[in-house]
Amino acid sequence: MQNLVLKDMQGNVYTSEDLKGKVVVVNFWFTKCVPCIKEIPDLNALKKEFGTDQVLYFAITYDNKDLINEFVKKHPIDFTIIPEDKNSINQFLVGFYPTNFILDQDGKVS
Repeated sequence: MQNLVLKDMQGNVYTSEDLKGKVVVVNFWFTKCVPCIKEIPDLNALKKEFGTDQVLYFAITYDNKDLINEFVKKHPIDFTIIPEDKNSINQFLVGFYPTNFILDQDGKVS
C-alpha cells in the first residue's frame, strides 16, 4: 500500500517505507462493534502464533484515544492501535467492520 502513514497511541509513526520487507496484518475495528470485540482473542492468538520477527500487527479505528483507553481495560488488544485514522479506513475502502487485510513484504494486499 503506497503512502501509508500510521500514527499509534504513543505518537509513533509508521510509513509504507517502514513496513517494507515485513508482512503486515491490519485490522479495522471500533469499540462499539460486537463482531470486532468477539474476534479480539483470535487476533491476539494469531500474533502469539506468528510472532513479531517478520510480522507487524495494526488495529486501526476511527475512535479517539480516550474511548480506546477505556475499551482496552476490558478487551486488551495485542496489536499496535492506530486511533482516529479515517484516512487509512478510506484508503483501504473499508465498508464494514471488522475488516482484516494482510499486506505482503511489498505492501500488496494478499
